[in-house]
Amino acid sequence: MTQTKPTFPALPFETTVDGLDRLCGIEIEFAGPTELETGNLIAKKFGGTVKDGGDHNVTVCDTRFGDIEVELDITLRKRHDLPFLNEGLDAMRGLIPVEVVTPPLSRAQLEEFNTICTGLRRIGAMGSRSGVLLGFGVHVNPEVVAPDHRFTLDTIAAYAMLEPWLRDKEQVDTTRRVMPFIGAVAQGPDF
Repeated sequence: MTQTKPTFPALPFETTVDGLDRLCGIEIEFAGPTELETGNLIAKKFGGTVKDGGDHNVTVCDTRFGDIEVELDITLRKRHDLPFLNEGLDAMRGLIPVEVVTPPLSRAQLEEFNTICTGLRRIGAMGSRSGVLLGFGVHVNPEVVAPDHRFTLDTIAAYAMLEPWLRDKEQVDTTRRVMPFIGAVAQGPDF
């Protein structure tokens, strides 16, 4: 039997100071499928009910991971005082990412949820390398050991010192570098 290497390696500290497993939320950005199409895919794969919240936002309630948000990733979508806003957002749909936001997940749940990328590709999801104007990201949000734990503080200091090198090493694409709201080091998935 062949062992496959996990996509998400173990954290250096796998538990919080309270002895609980450290959880991790994931945010995936892409273009292509709408929020509703993405929500339906998630519900089909992981269970749950899709609820349209309006404002280019759906929630897939009661999946095996909990509630998962799918939204057009721009705060402007929440403005109700702008005429023709929905039409404008629909027109810019290829440039404004759709974002999937999970609740905090265990390492095993991360591995299982990661399988959604195959389904997203099948329904037409596109990553940053699909177009010169696309600049999407994947955000991995691990729980801290504790806010005042030495490891947390060392991690923040190490990132601050290594950030320029990380940006150079990762070769963040031009679109992500010039966008004013992009500050992440890693690029999104290459769907």
